[in-house]
Amino acid sequence: MPKLATNDSKILHANENFNALLNCLSEKEKKILTFIMDGFTKEEIAIQLRISEKTVANLLCSARKKVKLSWVKFMV
Repeated sequence: MPKLATNDSKILHANENFNALLNCLSEKEKKILTFIMDGFTKEEIAIQLRISEKTVANLLCSARKKVKLSWVKFMV
């Protein structure tokens, strides 16, 4: 009978996967996602980072694509 993973080992594995997901993102993409999670709009982020709203949208799109690709790897 296969041994079941303990909760501690599941949490450790989940943390490693989450960190790997974050590592695929650039620092700017991480910063954009942090602002988004904090409830900022693209316009507000652009003002804070002194970049265009279009750049914010592009970075957000890029981050989403990278996370989707990485997520598929972890789910296999």
